[in-house]
Amino acid sequence: MATKTALMPVGYDQRGAIGKFAIRVDGLVGSDSAGQMDSFENPFQEDMVILEAYVAITTLAANDADLDIGLADDEDGTNKGAEIVDSLIDTGVAIHAYKLNTPAVTGVAFPLWKAADAENDAVDSWISCWQNGSSDSSALVYNLILVLARESDFE
Repeated sequence: MATKTALMPVGYDQRGAIGKFAIRVDGLVGSDSAGQMDSFENPFQEDMVILEAYVAITTLAANDADLDIGLADDEDGTNKGAEIVDSLIDTGVAIHAYKLNTPAVTGVAFPLWKAADAENDAVDSWISCWQNGSSDSSALVYNLILVLARESDFE
C-alpha cells in the first residue's frame, strides 16, 4: 500500500511570492452608436496591477464593433484610455488574449487599476468599455477576464 507524503519545499515561507487574482465580467454588450457601453469600479480595497486581459466574444453584432477598454476616472468614462484593449474588431466568435507587458516596446508599464475612494472617484478607479465609430453593434455580447496582482506586492 502506498504511503501519502506531503511535500514541503525547504525554506519556503512565501516571501517573494506574488499572488494573482482573476475577475470575470460576464454579459457586456455593444452599443447602437459610438460611446460608452459599460463601466465598472475596482472591487478591491487596494490598487491592482492588470497583468493580462481576455475578451471572449460570445455573440457577434451584424456590424463590426471597434472596442476600446481602458482605465477611466468615473462611470461615465471621463479621461478614458485604451490601456487594456485598443481597437478590437469583433470579426468572429473567439477569445482574444492581451498580455499587457509588451516587451518589444521600451518603457511600457502595466495598467494600474486604482482602488475606489469612498468619498469621491479616484483617478483610474474605473474600467470603461467604449465603442469607436458609429456602427450598430448592439447585438454584440462579450465577457472580460482580467488577471491582476496587488500593487503592494511589487513594492
